[in-house]
Amino acid sequence: MPGESKSSVRRIEARLRQAQALRLRMGGASFDDIARQLGYRSASGAYDAVQRCLRDVPKHDAEAYRSLNLERLNRLFLALFPDAITSATPLADRQRAAAECRAIIAEINKLVGAYAPALIKVMLEEAVERAVEAEARERGLSAAEVLAEAEAWLR
Repeated sequence: MPGESKSSVRRIEARLRQAQALRLRMGGASFDDIARQLGYRSASGAYDAVQRCLRDVPKHDAEAYRSLNLERLNRLFLALFPDAITSATPLADRQRAAAECRAIIAEINKLVGAYAPALIKVMLEEAVERAVEAEARERGLSAAEVLAEAEAWLR
């Protein structure tokens, strides 16, 4: 794709399929379902397509998508929470509801950025990896050689 025109038929078809994957995800489809329906090899292929599409979504639309998912998670939480705390609910059902509530809270925390420091660390690591790979390509070296030079320089 790097040497290919941005208006090539293949690129346009790929972008349309990514947009369709995003619409399916916003409608509640799982990544497995999206992969099967749109012909991606796996759920991770569908996930990558949705992520690529989201990178190009205007900030306002991305915020609307995030808000929609927060509202869905809040509704699920509110429906499950009474079963998680009511002593009249059988213990096994209470434990299941509590586990589901914890999972929902974790998803909400992801959406609101509660885990941002961990995300920033991952993003920095990825940025360094890309920079090393670019430097290696530019200089005709391996990534390991570029890292070895950097480590020697830091000593």
